[in-house]
Amino acid sequence: MEQEIVSYRMLSRGNITKDFLKNLRNVQTIEGMEYLDTSQVTNMERMFTQMRNLREIDVSHFDTRNVTNMNSLFYRISSVCSFMLSGQKE
Repeated sequence: MEQEIVSYRMLSRGNITKDFLKNLRNVQTIEGMEYLDTSQVTNMERMFTQMRNLREIDVSHFDTRNVTNMNSLFYRISSVCSFMLSGQKE
């Protein structure tokens, strides 16, 4: 069964983003990632781990200036066809 995550409001999670979307194996799309405020995040470990059916991901809005741990950030997401990383903030 195809599943998607849609968010249209600002989310601010600080360190809570560790394991934030981990193991959501049936999710194929995520919309609204631009509403996730990552400016205070220091730990993104396993954030998308084992999202095996995820087809596309856009993290171009992520502010990673304070991130010190991205261990296994995209571990076992083997179905991704579109991966957007640009948009690095100065």
